[in-house]
Amino acid sequence: MRNTFILFILALFVGQAVSAQTAKLQGRIERVQSSDALRLYVFGNVDETPVDLSGDGTFSVDVDMFEPSRAILYWEGRAAEEWSFVVWLQPDSLSRVQLSVQKEKSVLTPCIAYDGACADVSNLSNLLFQLFERQNVFDAEHLSTFTNFSACQAYVEKTLQPLGEAWLNVGAGDGNDALRYDDDALRYDNDDDDGDDDDDPLTSSGQAHDDDAPSVFNPFGCDMSASLDSLQALGEFTYALLAEQRGQKMEEDEAFKARIAELDGDDVDQAFAIGMMTAWAVVAHPERYAPLTDEAARLRCLTQFTTNEVVRNEAADHIMQDFFLKVQMCQVNPDSPACRPLYEELRRTSTSGAFDVFVETQLLRIEHPELFDGGEDDGEE
Repeated sequence: MRNTFILFILALFVGQAVSAQTAKLQGRIERVQSSDALRLYVFGNVDETPVDLSGDGTFSVDVDMFEPSRAILYWEGRAAEEWSFVVWLQPDSLSRVQLSVQKEKSVLTPCIAYDGACADVSNLSNLLFQLFERQNVFDAEHLSTFTNFSACQAYVEKTLQPLGEAWLNVGAGDGNDALRYDDDALRYDNDDDDGDDDDDPLTSSGQAHDDDAPSVFNPFGCDMSASLDSLQALGEFTYALLAEQRGQKMEEDEAFKARIAELDGDDVDQAFAIGMMTAWAVVAHPERYAPLTDEAARLRCLTQFTTNEVVRNEAADHIMQDFFLKVQMCQVNPDSPACRPLYEELRRTSTSGAFDVFVETQLLRIEHPELFDGGEDDGEE
């Protein structure tokens, strides 16, 4: 009986050891140049995988993996900084890409087209990567160029439209919910316009399909539609905040007034937008929340805007994420007595219990720092 058990365990380990399968990535660089070089990094691996380029620009690389994985394909040799793209690879499947360069007014724009396994997921992931990782198209540099809210809205909608179309192609609910996109990557250059060559099965929009390709999985465990709404609110209210800071009275902008009027304090789906709105509101009317400032003032604004407990808790969570980001970047010391108003306001605002231990601990640190002094030294002794 014991020998049988040992054999079973051995068989189990052997089965796991050989369960890795090969994912193949093939592709081509249009008008390849001698300076071109590619390499591939698959998330979860330690090392990058070299990619050998043929003289005609074609390449093929094999990677062993246990499950579908996100990868980054790096392309160097054309610009001062290397270009990079997201590609999803699937075990025992073939993914294909086509790389090209568009040139307009001496500006080079790299393009990628997907076909084969995971084509739609790769396209959507890469759009997010290009827009919010490679560059943040909703940062001050981009948004400050607009003179009114309508222009900003048009820019935000144009930016998000390809993402919405790509999400429809992925097909919500058709995938593997156990695989989830890294939300930290959603900080979420190029608009992949259709190429001129209609006969090419691969276009820069990445919408070509292979009838023989494996079925597409969906690694986006989140509600992508809700994420797009949040991204829209991020772009719109970031612009409003920047405009207000430079002296532009947003309450005199009719389009912005209409946007504020759309906010429903009883709709939890709008909690992120409401949280973003508070950032603008405390800059527009600091006197309403004085002496509170920053996140503490935003929490006070939130309680004045909505009495819905669920919406308030959700929006408070979004507001506190901004505070924790400041802490992470060493812009704020969470143990400072200056944070007391924030913790007290948070205790009054959020009833979810999510911050109870944190708030009580921080208030205790502020009131009795001697209880925490020398904690590390004591541990070492």
